[in-house]
Amino acid sequence: MPHRLRISALYVFPVKSCAGLRVDELTLDAMGAAGDRRFMLIDAHGRFVTQREHPRLALVAVTRAEAGGVVLHTAGRTALSIEPPRAGVGEREAVVWDDSVRVRDCGDGAAEWFSALLGVPVRLVYLPDESVRGVDPSYAPSTARVSLADGFPLVVATEASLADLSERAGTTLEMERFRPNIVVSGGRAWDEDRWETLRVGEVTLRLVKPCARCTMTLVDPRSGVPGAEPLRALAGFRRGTDLGFRGANSASTYFSWNALHESLGTLRVGDAVTVSAQRLARHMSRRS
Repeated sequence: MPHRLRISALYVFPVKSCAGLRVDELTLDAMGAAGDRRFMLIDAHGRFVTQREHPRLALVAVTRAEAGGVVLHTAGRTALSIEPPRAGVGEREAVVWDDSVRVRDCGDGAAEWFSALLGVPVRLVYLPDESVRGVDPSYAPSTARVSLADGFPLVVATEASLADLSERAGTTLEMERFRPNIVVSGGRAWDEDRWETLRVGEVTLRLVKPCARCTMTLVDPRSGVPGAEPLRALAGFRRGTDLGFRGANSASTYFSWNALHESLGTLRVGDAVTVSAQRLARHMSRRS
């Protein structure tokens, strides 16, 4: 009997590398989850700043405000309310990995708030609707867009794979470490390696690339302190070589999948998920 798949959790991350929000429904726009990773910190050279260098960003809680704004909270500091800058205000370039993108600066108040928190000068910037950042054309059509996320509009993870990884790691790992937008329940561990397209109501999602994992996953989202897992466990069975990758991708470890949405719509917790196409997976991580 086939396993019934459903959406068990949805997340949006308004500020790149700060804490996310667990939501009941997620509306998809041209860049992915509406309001996801539209704000970002940059250093004095305009390059993106994340938990990789500053793990305490995990402790900055974010709530959404009206008209796309956010309110920032963290222990020991007064909450800070930020609105998206108006057109023509603070226009500048920012760099996310190899991409240069046009953003708007959120002002001195936000910069001072984060600079005091991290102990280094940083600025908070915002990605407006009209700023276009394309997805890697190796995996997406030329029209596909992404916000300030690392590379793809959406990340899909499964409860079963997280449970298996937690068992291998010998500790309970929080899903928030992996910062997915969509969490699916009901399948078996690592079934997602076979999925190619998913159907959720009128929305079609295409899983295009396993998600490479870095030191951000080591940061405990409750304490902001890095540890050894899950990368140590992943290195034992989820390296690129295990998944059939060669070259630069072969040494990375992987959990969850990057996804593109082929239609707009709204996803809701509890929605049924149908696998409408499957791929042959070279490596199956289930124990025999």
